Amino acid sequence: MEVDLYPRSAPERAVEIDASIGDGSQFHATNDYYGHGVGPETIRAPAGWEARLIRVEVVAITRKPGEVATAWCMEVHDLVMAKLAAGREHDIQYARDAIAAGLVDTRQLMLLVDLMPDTDREKTRRWVDALASSAADGAAS
Repeated sequence: MEVDLYPRSAPERAVEIDASIGDGSQFHATNDYYGHGVGPETIRAPAGWEARLIRVEVVAITRKPGEVATAWCMEVHDLVMAKLAAGREHDIQYARDAIAAGLVDTRQLMLLVDLMPDTDREKTRRWVDALASSAADGAAS
């Protein structure tokens, strides 16, 4: 229902995302989802996450046929670590689902723990340990 959008070339414009396609906007009413503008202060992810962004090009919905829009998406391991740092139940469930679906490798998550901001390192380490243990238990069954 919500997509976090970080305007990396102009982070100060995040507020414009909320104003134009944010929660409660006409866009939200029309499409049943909305964009939430976030800035660099919002993102709690492993150091170097920006260098690991994945470029995704899609045909833009514009008046010019064939125009392409470029999105830069977080690499899935970085995204899961950011969700573990947030620690909300739906974020933890996302991490569980990503592991269960084979989208992320818990060994790779463990390598990223030491790259997390100091304030999130121990919490994410505990979550990765618990999720890895749970995944191993599930694989053994």
